[in-house]
Amino acid sequence: RKELKARQKELSRTDESRSDEKRGDIPSVSNAETAHQQPEKTSKEDELQRLEERLERAGDVGITDHDVTLYDLAGQQVYNMTHQIFMPSNGVYIYVTDLSKDLDDEVVFVDEYGKETKTGKTSRENIHSWSNSIHTRVSTKIDLQHEFKPSIVIAGTKIDKITKDRTKVIKECKEAIYELLTIETEAVAYLPAEGTMVFAVSNNPVEEVQQINEIEELKKTLLKLAQSKTYKVPDKWVTLELTIKRDTLKKDQLKMNLNEVYRVGKDIGLSEKDVDEALTFFHSVRDIIHFAEDEELGDTVITHPQRLVDLFRLVITAVSNRDVLDKNPFLCKMWARLHEHGVLDV
Repeated sequence: RKELKARQKELSRTDESRSDEKRGDIPSVSNAETAHQQPEKTSKEDELQRLEERLERAGDVGITDHDVTLYDLAGQQVYNMTHQIFMPSNGVYIYVTDLSKDLDDEVVFVDEYGKETKTGKTSRENIHSWSNSIHTRVSTKIDLQHEFKPSIVIAGTKIDKITKDRTKVIKECKEAIYELLTIETEAVAYLPAEGTMVFAVSNNPVEEVQQINEIEELKKTLLKLAQSKTYKVPDKWVTLELTIKRDTLKKDQLKMNLNEVYRVGKDIGLSEKDVDEALTFFHSVRDIIHFAEDEELGDTVITHPQRLVDLFRLVITAVSNRDVLDKNPFLCKMWARLHEHGVLDV
């Protein structure tokens, strides 16, 4: 199984500006076949220019803006504490697993140095864990007349590594995964209503592999699911979102105080109740992060979630070189406390 990494990348943005429609975000994992198509991280100036252009068109009647964001959620245990922050209620979740391995084989993590580390969990356990995590943390709900429901698809990789009875093995793996999801987990409600939900993919150019490669089918399914997660929202909501994103970015900040957001809303004709409803929606799709019901976080609006990921990477990371810890007992003690209790000593 390909482990997920804690980072966020913008997948794509159309040139049209959003005025009355908002498309759901797709948190996912990138793979070798699509990674090269992802845009490079834009500079602050480029991002500001894009926000200004969208703001200029935000009030145009009939203009639709499609906004799709890609999240990679890390599979290492140390990242579990951060997952719920970036899991939208209406997201399309792509779980990546190795079809060349049996579901009951132990998953081995290979770091950038080529060092293998046993995880102590099987692919079956990982699929079970992730499916139930989505069910637990991303509840299906209807809020402000917007129905939020996550979707799950499976990308089975490394089919080129299957050297014997490839077609038969792939078929059996698909059936086993489908049985696992529909019988042993709560994920059945989030599976595609039509067609397959397990796709056999590979980036190996060998013709015999490409003949059974289902990457195009996977792309079509993702597009269809994304199109089903489009919502109409007031144009002033969009203006609010873009304005607070622009203003905080100009100051090199990733958050804004709630009272300041209320002030911005008032300037564009939104009451505090309107602002609260807008923030609830944008939090549900994770364009903005605002835990309104939390006593400590309720006054803080995170306007740039991707920048929050960059901050997390400074303090939370999976250790790939164990020798570094072994040579530093003090650091090893701090790491153990973080790993066991989720407490970071600084």
